[in-house]
Amino acid sequence: MGANMALAYANMYMHQFEHTHVLKHPVYKQHIAMWQRYVDDMFLIWTGSEETLSDFFIYLNGIHDTIKFTMTKGPLTVNYLDVQVTFSEGRFITDLYKKLTDRNNLLRKDTFHPVGVTRGLPKSQFIRARRITSSNELYDSQAKGLVQQFQERGYEGKDLRAIRDEVMGIDRKELLETKKKERNNKKQNTVCVTTFGPHSAFIRKTLLQHWPILQRDKTF
Repeated sequence: MGANMALAYANMYMHQFEHTHVLKHPVYKQHIAMWQRYVDDMFLIWTGSEETLSDFFIYLNGIHDTIKFTMTKGPLTVNYLDVQVTFSEGRFITDLYKKLTDRNNLLRKDTFHPVGVTRGLPKSQFIRARRITSSNELYDSQAKGLVQQFQERGYEGKDLRAIRDEVMGIDRKELLETKKKERNNKKQNTVCVTTFGPHSAFIRKTLLQHWPILQRDKTF
């Protein structure tokens, strides 16, 4: 999906696909207790037999000449994207899922990226873990792993543990809520776009330092 509009096209097509061929199917729809989709990845809870599920899978792959599906299934546990979903004692338990072949590709602390990136990255990853893990115990386990991974990339352990504890104190329900961004149409921002490089921080600092002079200039 290299083109900008590719994601939108994929979403629209798969929306039409699932409503036409899946959710209204006279035989298979009765076995679908849950059907969720992220672009072209589906998460399905099936109440029918395993044989019927295999028939459904064959049916899906026979609809279109080029759209083909793969399937990962399990009686109690299944991995979906970066989430491991387990059904236990009448409820769903979610945890972070990582492939055994995954490497530590977190951004190094000494990178030339803007300071805000390396400052915000650890917290964003801890928040992601907090959202996905369904219990404090699971979050604590994943957070310990994140601390170690970030330390391997040059981040300070003291700062990481502080962020870990801060995120632990956030209510998970709050993190799972969709927040709408408020737009202020009256505010006009001046945008300065440059090629990023090692001196970008110095340029930014200089602009901010002399910004009042630019604001007083009526021709600016």
